[in-house]
Amino acid sequence: MELMYIDGFTYYYPNKEQAVLFDINMSVKAGEFILLLGRSGSGKSTLAKAIAGLVPEFYGGIVSGQILRSEDASILFQDPENQLLMSSVDREIAFSLENKGMKREEMLIRVQEIAQLVGIENLSRQKTMELSGGQKQKVAFAGILSMQRKIIVLDEPTSQLDPVSAKEILEIAKKLNESLGYTVIMIEQRIERCIDMADRIIFMKDFKISFDGSKEDFAIYSSANDLDFLPPVAEFFVNQGIMSDIPLNVIDAKKRIKDFKINILSHETKSELSDEHIIEIRDLHFSYDKSNDVIRHISMDIPKGSIIGIMGENGSGKSTLLNLITGILKDYRGYVNVKGKIGFLSQNPSDYLFNDTVEDELKFTMKTNGILNYKVIDTILEDLDILEHKYSNPRDLSGGERQRAAIATVLSMNSDIIILDEPTRGLDRSLKRRLNEVIHKIRQKGKTVIIVTHDVEFAAATCDKIAVLSAGRLVEFEDTNKIFNKKSYYKTQISEMLEDLWDNPPAVTLKDADQYIRLEEI
Repeated sequence: MELMYIDGFTYYYPNKEQAVLFDINMSVKAGEFILLLGRSGSGKSTLAKAIAGLVPEFYGGIVSGQILRSEDASILFQDPENQLLMSSVDREIAFSLENKGMKREEMLIRVQEIAQLVGIENLSRQKTMELSGGQKQKVAFAGILSMQRKIIVLDEPTSQLDPVSAKEILEIAKKLNESLGYTVIMIEQRIERCIDMADRIIFMKDFKISFDGSKEDFAIYSSANDLDFLPPVAEFFVNQGIMSDIPLNVIDAKKRIKDFKINILSHETKSELSDEHIIEIRDLHFSYDKSNDVIRHISMDIPKGSIIGIMGENGSGKSTLLNLITGILKDYRGYVNVKGKIGFLSQNPSDYLFNDTVEDELKFTMKTNGILNYKVIDTILEDLDILEHKYSNPRDLSGGERQRAAIATVLSMNSDIIILDEPTRGLDRSLKRRLNEVIHKIRQKGKTVIIVTHDVEFAAATCDKIAVLSAGRLVEFEDTNKIFNKKSYYKTQISEMLEDLWDNPPAVTLKDADQYIRLEEI
């Protein structure tokens, strides 16, 4: 049964001359799981808003064509901060139910059911403003489920979640789809997490739909058009010249690789990190309420000129640790010694963007830091692939473009230490690759970079060492390859594919696998 039909839909935001959706034609059938893909700024989020009835009804603008609906849709936005309305978790979930006039006894039961479904029953009494970014994302998801609509649109729902929580959210989406009959439309940049769940893939390019079909056909389409939109295990086989039976998940990749003889080429050894420490931390403790420590017994040295990843489950203390390093939080016990100027990008890029143009943002930041050489602005924007938006208002940019604009402001400070909290949110793989290159350019200038991320693939490709936090403690701090070769949730798709063949696989990233492994037909 067709729940929605979009016919020749074109949309212009208010006061804009260029359409951000152009001649969109698609249908949505009951029970489908649709994966909506495309590069940052291709129109995905705007299409999601149109499906949810927010374009043009809420945002205004000019439209042509039509959207015919037999069912309304709920939407989970990229940024949960923009979606949470109430002061506590239970009230946030109850908000829609109250508006429907549900009886209190029934509403309490429903709130508990939804909280259990999303895995936040332990947060029910907490204040929403005190939650971590990932916890807020789960609460926002619970909020849209309480609206009781059979079409749910998820705009990068796992972008702020640790691997375990991300898997839980995707399993919930799958359960809603397969067991409860929900129609799910999901936008996701980390396609390795969810491509295998999709019945259908829609790919957007230049504000149009350029592909609409099965995931198997998309694998061929992506390879033929050099889109770089396949999971790492699929890319590995394509790069080896294998174009038939391309595996789209780790389980199938483990089976497929056994059909070949595996030749291992010689490895390159990584350069040693500096013995000079730019940050020293000893027996660090911190508590927000003077009773329960959220950071406890953390001791670590960060080498000058290194790229360090910080990972851990949502609420493990990652952002708190950053705030202690930067000096935002001061009332701690222990020792923190930072030997340099810090540039800090927090999780929400909108916190950094308040000027009229992207160029003005960078000029303001540079002037505030006593830097008057504005010639570097074009280089920074070009490195991040947003030079074309130099004179754009940051609030008119897509989520991924705003993220890069915020990163640009931090890079313009010329700090000794660059700290990035979830910098890959909203970025497609090609943009992550460019960010990786920018970060390594920064390191070549003697800078130190600290990245808090849940993006396992990006961390593996970018960082020298990984610090893993759990319940406020530092449980591991080792070389990147050692972390991702362990039997844990922190594994790349390549290391998972190879784990049954070697105790210590020769590659954990797609780049390493392409460089060190050759497959031959048996």
